Amino acid sequence: MFPFSRHSTKSMSLLTLTSFVACFLFLMNPLARAQQLKMPAIFSDHMVVQRELPVPVWGWDVPGQEITVGMNGVEVNGRADDRGQWQVKLPAQEAGGPYEIMIKGSSTLRYSDVMIGEVWICSGQSNMEWSVARSNNAGEETATADHSDIRLFTVEHQINFLPAKDLTGVWEVCSPETIGPFSAVAYYFGRDLRDELKVPIGLINTTWGGSMIEPWMSAEAFENDKLKDRVEEIQGLDYEEMKLRSEKDLEEWLALFENSDKGLKERWMEENANTEASNTEAWNTMDIPVLWESAGHPDLDGVVWFRRSFDLDKINEEAYTLHLGPIDDSDRTYINGHLIGETKNRWDAKREYEVPAGYLRKGRNTLVVRVEDTGGGGGMYGNATDYYLASGKTREELTGGWTYRIGTDRIPPRPPVVGHNYGPTVLYNGMVDPLVPYAFRGAIWYQGESNTSQPERYAELFPMMIRNWRSQWGQGDFPFLFVQLANFMQEVEDPNKESNWAELRGAQTKTLSVKNTGMAVAIDIGEADDIHPRNKQEVGRRLALAAKKIAYGRDLIYSGPVLKTTVTDQNKVKIRFEHTGTGLMVKNGREGLRGFAVAGKDGKYFKAEARLNGKHEVIVWHPEVMSPRYVKYAWANNPGELDLVNSAGLPVIPFKTELD
Repeated sequence: MFPFSRHSTKSMSLLTLTSFVACFLFLMNPLARAQQLKMPAIFSDHMVVQRELPVPVWGWDVPGQEITVGMNGVEVNGRADDRGQWQVKLPAQEAGGPYEIMIKGSSTLRYSDVMIGEVWICSGQSNMEWSVARSNNAGEETATADHSDIRLFTVEHQINFLPAKDLTGVWEVCSPETIGPFSAVAYYFGRDLRDELKVPIGLINTTWGGSMIEPWMSAEAFENDKLKDRVEEIQGLDYEEMKLRSEKDLEEWLALFENSDKGLKERWMEENANTEASNTEAWNTMDIPVLWESAGHPDLDGVVWFRRSFDLDKINEEAYTLHLGPIDDSDRTYINGHLIGETKNRWDAKREYEVPAGYLRKGRNTLVVRVEDTGGGGGMYGNATDYYLASGKTREELTGGWTYRIGTDRIPPRPPVVGHNYGPTVLYNGMVDPLVPYAFRGAIWYQGESNTSQPERYAELFPMMIRNWRSQWGQGDFPFLFVQLANFMQEVEDPNKESNWAELRGAQTKTLSVKNTGMAVAIDIGEADDIHPRNKQEVGRRLALAAKKIAYGRDLIYSGPVLKTTVTDQNKVKIRFEHTGTGLMVKNGREGLRGFAVAGKDGKYFKAEARLNGKHEVIVWHPEVMSPRYVKYAWANNPGELDLVNSAGLPVIPFKTELD
C-alpha cells in the first residue's frame, strides 16, 4: 500500500502527481526493480584494493544509469549498459588508508575502512583450506593475530555449471576473533609479506578440500582439450535438476554402507556376540593412528570395525571423555556395547565424546569404533597424542595395536554427484569467475593430492590453468606461486617402488618453466600418517620467500637447490645444483646423504652412497652399478628423513633424470 491517506490525494499538485506516477511506473517495472545499484560481494567494508595498479570497480544498476565512483579524492564516471552492467577503473595509487569508496548511481553506496595495499588470491584444496585453528600452535597463533592491516576474505563454497553472477563472502579485519577458521597457509604467507613490505595485505581465500584441478579452470581453457565435450555437456545441464537427482542417487548409494555391513548384521559392537566374527582373536591387528591405505589396504573404500580393550583400576567420580584423532570419513563409537557418539562426513575433525555414567566399569572395558570411508583415505589417523580416555588427571592412552575387521568393501562405484569434482569448470564458475576482474598482485596455490592418479595429465593441466587464469584477468603474467606436495604415507625403503606422488611432484617442478612461477618445496615437512601436515607456518614462509623474489624483486634465496647438470665419471655421478646460495649443507652433521638412488641400463635402482663434492655438487655411486644410467632423489611417496639443503636451509627439489 502506498503511504497516502484517502484525503491527501485530493489536494495533490500536478507536480506531485507526476512524480507519483513516475515512481509508480518505476516500481512496477520488473527490470528496473531488479537492476537498482548493486555491487559484487568482493566489495565491502574493510576491503583491500591493489596498490600501483588500476583498480576495476564494477556492478549493476538501471540500464543507462550514470555511475560515479570515488576514493581518496579521485572520482571516475561510467554508465550502465543496456543490460545494467557497468565497470570503471580507479587510477593506480600508493599504499595507504583507511579510505572510503563511494559509488553513486540510482542510489549511493559507501564502503568504509578501505585499505590500499597488496592483494593475493589463495586457492587450492584442503591443505590451502586448512585453518589456523587446526594447525601447529593454534592457541598462541590465534591469540596474537591482532593485525588490523591484514584483511581476510573467504569465498563460501559454491559450484555452478555456468559462470555465476556473484559469490558469497565478506572482508574481515584480521584479529583473534576472525583468524581461527581462515586458511593457515594464506595467513602465514600474508603475515610474512606484511612484515617485509610494511603495507596492508588483502588475502582472498577461495578453496575447496578434496578438489581436483579441472574444476578450477574456465570453459575457455578446454577449447582445444579432450574435455571440451564434457564442458559443453555441463553447460547444457540444469543445475538445480541435476543437484536434486544426484542427491537422491547419493542417498541410495550411502545406504549400501549400512545394508552391506556384516558388522552391523552380526552386531560387532557387542562384547559377547556369539559369532566367529565377534571373537577378537579372529580379527587382524593395525597400529593406530594410521590411514589404512598405508597399512595394507590401499584400495579399500567401505566399512572397517576397530576394537581396543583397556583396564581401569577404579571408576573415578569425575566424568570421562574419550578423545580420538581425525577419522576418515565417519564413525560410530561404542564403549562396552553402548553407543557414546557418532560423527558423519568429518574426515578432518578430531572426535571428543563424553562417556555417560555407568558405561565404564572397573576392570576390562572394550572400545569399538565403526569407521566408514566413502573414498580417498580411510581410517583413524592423526597423532598418537590424539587418542586417550581422560577423567580429571587420569589418562588412559589408546594408541598402538587395535584389532580390526572389514565390515564391507564391496561397494559399487560412487554415482556421479553434483559436487566440487562433478566436472571441469564448476568451481571456477562458482568461486573464481565472480572475482574477475578484481585487481591483485598474484596467486598462491596448494593442490594436487586429488590428481595423483594421473600425474602425466597434471603436467598438462597445471600450466593450462595458470595460462587460463592470466587470460581471464588480463593482468599479464602475474606471479603464480605453488606448493609442491609434501611427503606422505609410510617411509619407502625400496627405491624401485613406483610413486604417483613423486611423479606429480615432477609435474609441478616442470611447471616452473612457465614465466613468473615459483614453488615452495615441502618434502621435508609432511607427516607420514596425515595428508594435512600441521606446520603451515613454514609452508607460508617458503611461499613468501618466492613472492619476495618473483613479485617484489628482493635479492634472496627463495628456492631449494635445483638439479642443474649431471656428469658420469666411471661408476660415479657428479650432480651439480643451482639455487644453492653460498653452498650446499648437510643437516644433522651427517657425512653421507640420504635419498639418492642410482640404476644402470636395466633400470634397477639401488640406494646410493652420496657425499658433498665442493659447495655446489654431490657425488653419487653404488658398487652394484658400474655404468650408471639413471639417478633420482627423494622420489617416493615419502622418502623419509633427508639431509641436503642450501645455505638458506631450503631442501633440494626431488628429481629423477636419465644421464647423458
